[in-house]
Amino acid sequence: MYKQALIERGSEITSLSATVADPFYGQPHSWMIDTDWIHEYDSPDAESDERDALALWEMIERTKDYGDFDPESDEATNETEAADSDE
Repeated sequence: MYKQALIERGSEITSLSATVADPFYGQPHSWMIDTDWIHEYDSPDAESDERDALALWEMIERTKDYGDFDPESDEATNETEAADSDE
């Protein structure tokens, strides 16, 4: 949608950010995509393949902000709770 609606129509947009208003537990609070990534990893060439799509997805994955949730450990990592337990 981003590519077809904005980039291919000549928009000068450089990136798109999304913020989730009320994320459920484990859902990213925000993420973004950069227009340069689209040009680099989603070209209409026959050379483009699944590796490019995966590389693009990985770039987006790195921008996700999970708030207090740690997707690597599948646990909440709330600094306030940790500070309270030290008292």
